[in-house]
Amino acid sequence: MTPDQRPPTRADVREYYRVLLGRPPENDAIVQHQLKSAPTVLKLLQNLSGSQEFLDRVHLLGDCPPHSPFSYLNSSIDVERIIQTYIAQDRRPRAGHFVNFLGVAVPTKVMSFLHDKGGQLDHLPIPSNFHADMAEWGAALRAVDLAREQFNMIELGCGWGCWMANTGVAAKKRGLRIHVSGVEGDPTHLDYARKPSR
Repeated sequence: MTPDQRPPTRADVREYYRVLLGRPPENDAIVQHQLKSAPTVLKLLQNLSGSQEFLDRVHLLGDCPPHSPFSYLNSSIDVERIIQTYIAQDRRPRAGHFVNFLGVAVPTKVMSFLHDKGGQLDHLPIPSNFHADMAEWGAALRAVDLAREQFNMIELGCGWGCWMANTGVAAKKRGLRIHVSGVEGDPTHLDYARKPSR
């Protein structure tokens, strides 16, 4: 059993509240609730890191307008939950790159509007970010969720390899073998696609 698969303790709940939320649990009933809803340490971490309080604390939600057209979608899957599942807690700023919520470091030179974003962290794409809206992110990450043992994808018109990088990193997080392919006709874009984004 790996450390993150063991059942959490009361001390774990208090420690993760301190580290992730910057405060102690409200009371003992909350500690009990967390222990009941999280059979493993990993699940406890996922529950807390996906909470609105944590997302607000680390500024992942950005400053999207409250009535963005991207907020309205009709889906049979829980798009927000899927996106939040893949947040890279260990992501760090990187010079010359704009690091997204997955931890993928996007070279700022691939798009002119990213030129002043070097060394910054992007927010969650809820309802959207510079790359795509939450419906598109949710669909791409749902494909990763459905993969078993190996994740295969092909990106037609891959540009700098954005969806190969994003879904590949998400699949790696799940421990899947990865085979991604991109097709692109513009040699300039191909130069970017050949360079690793993480």
